[in-house]
Amino acid sequence: MIKDTYYDLRLHLQRINEKLSSEEVSSTVEDHTRIDLQDEKAITQHCLLICDEAKSYIETLQTRQRSIFQAHEPVMSKMKDLFEAHMLMDKALERGRYGFAKL
Repeated sequence: MIKDTYYDLRLHLQRINEKLSSEEVSSTVEDHTRIDLQDEKAITQHCLLICDEAKSYIETLQTRQRSIFQAHEPVMSKMKDLFEAHMLMDKALERGRYGFAKL
């Protein structure tokens, strides 16, 4: 879902840039239209930054989780069934990170 959002935002930003470029050529464009597009561009760029931060956060969670697991691996191996949720979360984080890497 985040990957799709990121893609949609990049596409939207590209369209805004195209409109701004075409409006620079046109002298009939009103100033408020240009300001609206620039505001929309700034908001879209901010949303893309949020997606990047989400990717970094997922990677941080995954790294932290793996280091905790490795530090306590001997104990955890004895209690394998209790840590099924831990393993499922690690797999989910890996899928999320992989999805961002494809961007």
